[in-house]
Amino acid sequence: MKIGIICFWDRHATPYLAKYEQVLRNNDIDFEVIFWNRSGKGAVAKRENELDINLISPLGNFRKMLTFLIWRRKIIKILKDKKYDYLIVLSTYPAVLLSRYLFKQYKGKFIFDIRDYSLESFLPFKWVVMKLINSSSFSTISSKGFMRWLNPSEKIIINHNITYIDIGYNRVSFFQNKNKVNITFVGNVRLDTQTRFMLFNMRYSNKYSFGFVGRMLAECDLDEFCVKENITNVFKKGPFVENDKPEIYKHVDIINAVYANEEVNLRLADSTPLPNRVYDAAIFKCPIVASRGTFLAELITEYNIGFAVNGFDTSIENEFNKYINEFNEETFVNGCNRFLADVMKEENYFRQSLINTVSIWKNNNLSKYDFI
Repeated sequence: MKIGIICFWDRHATPYLAKYEQVLRNNDIDFEVIFWNRSGKGAVAKRENELDINLISPLGNFRKMLTFLIWRRKIIKILKDKKYDYLIVLSTYPAVLLSRYLFKQYKGKFIFDIRDYSLESFLPFKWVVMKLINSSSFSTISSKGFMRWLNPSEKIIINHNITYIDIGYNRVSFFQNKNKVNITFVGNVRLDTQTRFMLFNMRYSNKYSFGFVGRMLAECDLDEFCVKENITNVFKKGPFVENDKPEIYKHVDIINAVYANEEVNLRLADSTPLPNRVYDAAIFKCPIVASRGTFLAELITEYNIGFAVNGFDTSIENEFNKYINEFNEETFVNGCNRFLADVMKEENYFRQSLINTVSIWKNNNLSKYDFI
């Protein structure tokens, strides 16, 4: 038996892939991973069980859609050549693009990992996603916020975005210097509208500085924006690996998770996801700030691990001051621990579901050759 894992990005942009790989290796399951290398140059160091689709991803919706169709043609050719017994499809777009092929060739023989949305208000898109869920062995969502638009299904389980786990991490101090506060974004760096306004509205602050740590996405114009608006309280640091996180977060006072593009009536694509940073907040005991009106804002309020702001608010600095002045260390740490405990319960359930499913697949595959 061989399983094919379909990724819509490279390994760096698909950290949750490692969970699947670990379970498959531990259960002696043969598998291959197919990446989309969007630079078009090919991977520098490719593992034996990895394949690349080298296809440059352009900017612009029309050109991007054409590229998606080219990717679809290439991936279907690979699937026909490889004849995998089962598939794991990571992210929503590739599953939708391959939906007809999956319904015909892999009904009941694939796992659907739901990660992203852009067309949530387009009913045919939702219909295809729900049909994919019902046709899968099981489907995962990385945020319960996705249930704002998905229909309930017994096949849906939670698979959190958590990639670095250190339950025993203890933070030495909080806001040691309240006059110099570092607000940092850690991840693939982009510049959403509320972030732009927040940087602009706090550009003359002597108290707050903004950090951006990680790989800069192609469409991110952070440098140009800061030069244009004369913003000087911003610093950058390049790509990192997971094991760098303890050192990174030693120097962070507040984690920046402000990423909405509107002030009210937020798109579901902005309001429903949970970023890796919320798990970093709980693990590294570092408060997190989110955009008001998002599911993330609801969650961090429920667990007392951060606060929400409106990035468009010209007096937004007062919101940060208020949170720091009223900060209660004991309440915050207890909230972090409570959140992590709940996450680990759901992660264990996901892991066991994956183990059970690949076990069934393995036994079903073996039974094909049992002629007794």
